[in-house]
Amino acid sequence: MSEQTPYQKLDVSEDASFEEIQSARDRLVDLYGDNEQSKQDVEIAYDAILMDRLRRRQAGEIKVPERIRFAEQLAEKKATGPIISLDKMPDGLQRLLDRPQGKEVLISSMVWAGLAGLTIASQGNQDTLSLLMAMGLGFNIFWIQRKELKLGRAVLITLSCVAIAALLAVGLLQLPFGWFGLSETVVVALVAFILFWGASNFLR
Repeated sequence: MSEQTPYQKLDVSEDASFEEIQSARDRLVDLYGDNEQSKQDVEIAYDAILMDRLRRRQAGEIKVPERIRFAEQLAEKKATGPIISLDKMPDGLQRLLDRPQGKEVLISSMVWAGLAGLTIASQGNQDTLSLLMAMGLGFNIFWIQRKELKLGRAVLITLSCVAIAALLAVGLLQLPFGWFGLSETVVVALVAFILFWGASNFLR
């Protein structure tokens, strides 16, 4: 059995409009849900179609309405730019970096914003701060570990964030700012949550 073409994988014809291709891609991504491999296959097929359309258009094989052409060019830049950038990075760094979906960033941002708000509201209560930090540590490990199922790496990244947060907080507390009356432990926790946000979204 021959391998499916990118058009067959997205279930669109070769003369489909940009809107039809994008709609098929979004529908399949939603359909596959948590199946990361299938969603990655969809994204690869989508990128391949965009590149094929660009090649065919440059060769004069197809003509695209102006409004669709503009939208497709934007999509091609968005789809191909990060890939070229990552390819130039060392293999080790490529394996460490992640490109999260918007929904993932939104979920984690809500979690970290909630923990940060509760931390400020705790007014330095040590029991509450300890609980919030434990929740932050647990969520950060879970959010990173779920990407490649590597618990050791997730724990190491999380502990590194804590160490860096402590060092940054010490430096920040030396600056001549009042920090709105926040205690040292609250500042450390807030810096840690900011680092956790970055690590949980863009590392794996």
